[in-house]
Amino acid sequence: MAGLSRQLELDRLALLHKTLSGNGEKLPTLDQIADDISGANPLTPDGDCDEYGSRSSARLEGWVSGLSFGVNRRAKKFPR
Repeated sequence: MAGLSRQLELDRLALLHKTLSGNGEKLPTLDQIADDISGANPLTPDGDCDEYGSRSSARLEGWVSGLSFGVNRRAKKFPR
């Protein structure tokens, strides 16, 4: 079930990326986003208590959230 949920999030990310790119937004490539999600090559530095930055699943959630709002980067979530 977890794998299915993750695949849905990846499909949503790809659709959001395609839609925003089609609207002329300047976005990182899907490969760059994948490297950021996996932690292989982060697009932003660590160190600001970003709760989305701690795990790959959280980084994926941050990208989906950011792109959903039309932002060209991963959303950040800070503790209260």
